Amino acid sequence: MTNALHVESMDQFNQTVANGVTLVDFFADRCGPCKMLSPILENIAEEQTGRATVAKVDIDAHNDIAGEYGIMSIPTVYIFVNGQQYGEPVVGAHPKETYTALLDAAVVAAGATAAPNAGQPSPDASMPPQAA
Repeated sequence: MTNALHVESMDQFNQTVANGVTLVDFFADRCGPCKMLSPILENIAEEQTGRATVAKVDIDAHNDIAGEYGIMSIPTVYIFVNGQQYGEPVVGAHPKETYTALLDAAVVAAGATAAPNAGQPSPDASMPPQAA
């Protein structure tokens, strides 16, 4: 079972990264380091459900997207916050902690909530507290 979103078009890519925090893995099936990184990112996708999105772009099938981001080496991972690139891309396969630390920082930068509160409305500060 896959938890990462496989991007199939530039429109889908733009919609995917437009809101919230998104980790995008630019990969190819022929790439050994990409194959090593894939299960790490699948695990992160599962753990980050409701907090961040993990998306994958096959550069052989979607070279238009790869070209737009100047992908020269794979795997290359980008982080986006509300449609804007966050930090520098990470090139090559790295330990899980590298990606989770980047996502944690991006979530903080985005002002997003932690997974247990994802999707729940925040209290309206203009409303007086309710009596217990």
